[in-house]
Amino acid sequence: MTVTSPSPGGLYAVDALLRSSTAAQGADPALTAARSGDDVVLRFALPGVDPDRDVQVRVLPGLVPRLLVEGERRYRHVERTGDCVHHEVRHGAFRRTFTLPAGLGPECVTTTYGALDGVLTVRLRGAARAARGAAG
Repeated sequence: MTVTSPSPGGLYAVDALLRSSTAAQGADPALTAARSGDDVVLRFALPGVDPDRDVQVRVLPGLVPRLLVEGERRYRHVERTGDCVHHEVRHGAFRRTFTLPAGLGPECVTTTYGALDGVLTVRLRGAARAARGAAG
C-alpha cells in the first residue's frame, strides 16, 4: 500500500512507516494510519480485547528502533440460539512491527484504548517531523 499526497513530504512519514511494517497473517487487527501535525497516529481495531492484559506496545531499541504492537484476541464463547454458520472475528495472536524514524524512543509513544469503539490508538509524537527531516 502506498499513501500519496498532493504536497511534497505530505504523508511521507505514514507511507514510510507502513512500508516498513511487518505483520503475521491471521488475527491481525485492521489498521488505520494518519498524519496529525508532526505526529503519526496508528489506530488498531481491537474490539473485545482487554488492553491491559492482552496487548503490549513497546519500542525495541537498536541501530534502527522499531515499534512493536503485539497481543492476543482471545476467543470468548457466546451462547447462541441456533447454529452459527459464519464467523469473521479472527482469534489468536497478532504482531506488527514498524521501523521508527531516527531519534524516536519510548518517550515519544503514547497509547489510549477506546472502550466504546474498541480502538487502540498509538500516537508517535514527532514521527512525521522526524521522517520529513530524514527525507531531506
